[in-house]
Amino acid sequence: MTFLDMIEMYNAKMGNDLDNIESIFNNIVLDSRLDKSTLASTLLDQCGAMHCIYETTATFKYFSDNFFKKYEWNIKRLMDTVDAEYNPLVNKKLNWTETTDIEQNLDTDEDRSKQNTGTQGSVYNENETNTISAMNSSNYEPDNKRDTSGSNTRTDNLNESINASKDENLTWDETDVHTEEGIINTTYQDLIEKERKQARFNIYNWIADKYAKELFLLVY
Repeated sequence: MTFLDMIEMYNAKMGNDLDNIESIFNNIVLDSRLDKSTLASTLLDQCGAMHCIYETTATFKYFSDNFFKKYEWNIKRLMDTVDAEYNPLVNKKLNWTETTDIEQNLDTDEDRSKQNTGTQGSVYNENETNTISAMNSSNYEPDNKRDTSGSNTRTDNLNESINASKDENLTWDETDVHTEEGIINTTYQDLIEKERKQARFNIYNWIADKYAKELFLLVY
């Protein structure tokens, strides 16, 4: 039984529109980045005339749905590479990461003491002279004179002591990470050839090839 015949029997059994040839792909697990109608048309184009391995619609539907569950991870990973943005002519990428951690602990202790001792003394000298004038004279003659002189002395002894201590801990941790990506010594021509090969890859054809090998009889 060919694939198109299997779909027609499936629609008749399920009460679907007989012209709805995509109905057998309902409820399959498919990456949201893929278009289901495009995938269905690709599968029907490549496998429509092939003979199914399984002869009943229920069995074929079961293994058809299981195919998409089985390759769900593979299809997702392939789609990630298809959607990846990159410069096709850059074969090397450098990443530089620098991390610096500084930790500083500073402890300072200081003790001060001050002591002041002193002596004080006074010395005075006193002389006295008195003067007097005659009744009919304008001059004064010494009679009694008093002179006083003195001095104060003070001696200070100042003792001051300072005890200071400083404890400083400095920790420096620096990490440089140098990363290189890509292939060194690859020519632009090699990169262009690889990009052409990448451009020829088609995810719908890849799925169709896998689908045909697992669900149909391949006659060469």
